[in-house]
Amino acid sequence: MEKKGLIDKALELGLGIAAYSEEKLAEFLKEVTAKGETKREDVAKFKEEFLKKGAAFRKEFAERIKKEVELVIKKMHLATSQDLEELKKRIESLEEKE
Repeated sequence: MEKKGLIDKALELGLGIAAYSEEKLAEFLKEVTAKGETKREDVAKFKEEFLKKGAAFRKEFAERIKKEVELVIKKMHLATSQDLEELKKRIESLEEKE
């Protein structure tokens, strides 16, 4: 599997989990508000804070996944697109010398 494809799939998984959590949060907050257990203003503040933390978590999660995938690729000794580009340039340089 291509590096970018693997990273994309991992991110989709993380974002899918986050989206599911956001849906559950919305349901929970709607239920709590309907029961009168808390004020709408408090719910709005809580939701805003939750979403901020969720965005920060998603960003951190994406970075961790990226680093882990890069580590695995390095351990497997797979060529990166940068490696391939450098080889292409070397080949072109050698061909010009002939």
